[in-house]
Amino acid sequence: MHELTDVTYEVQDGLAWITINRPERYNSFRARTVDELVSAFKRAWASAEVGVIALTGAGDKAFCTGGDQKQRMETGDYGPSQSGLFEVDSLHRVIRDVPKPVIAAVNGFAIGGGHVLHLLCEKRAREIWFLCRKYSAQQAFEWGLANKVVPADQLRKEVRAWADEMLKLSPTALKVLKQSFNTDTEHFAGIGQMAYSSLKMFSGTAEAREGITAFNEKRSPDFSAYRGN
Repeated sequence: MHELTDVTYEVQDGLAWITINRPERYNSFRARTVDELVSAFKRAWASAEVGVIALTGAGDKAFCTGGDQKQRMETGDYGPSQSGLFEVDSLHRVIRDVPKPVIAAVNGFAIGGGHVLHLLCEKRAREIWFLCRKYSAQQAFEWGLANKVVPADQLRKEVRAWADEMLKLSPTALKVLKQSFNTDTEHFAGIGQMAYSSLKMFSGTAEAREGITAFNEKRSPDFSAYRGN
């Protein structure tokens, strides 16, 4: 990786910090910044030392404010890049593709293309799956994961009320509506089959056995040996 000028990269106990280091421009990115970000994410991807990646901005005012408009005013573009292209799509792709969780440490303004970077990182569904925490029914309701929360002794009564309301409606309309929702998510079926196949293959690995052994021994698992690319 060439010398970094717009980005800093450091690793602390399994966590790689990738920082857009242009606070004087509110951490907006030029072409070189994007090149360095792509390179830093690939470096974290390849490193067995890294298990989680954090993306942030230098200073206390901005996370990232998108493309550098001062640069565009000065030169008419975002400046030179290694490939001759403005590789922002490659940056988006590597954030999505890197097989390690990416946390957006939003420390200030996240505007335009900076907001896009934030959206590509850790959101609610990823938080739930990556952290494996326990969440209350109230949290699920507040996050939109549950439609309604009622006391346990009122659950069957509430289901009866919902069912009675739908039973008054057109069965054909309900059928078409459900089919339309199924059509919108039909590709999930293939993904589900692939997930089951992957799970079957994974279950025979040493990494999986470490998880099972740790569970049975009532200790925290040590997955550090399996962080390779």
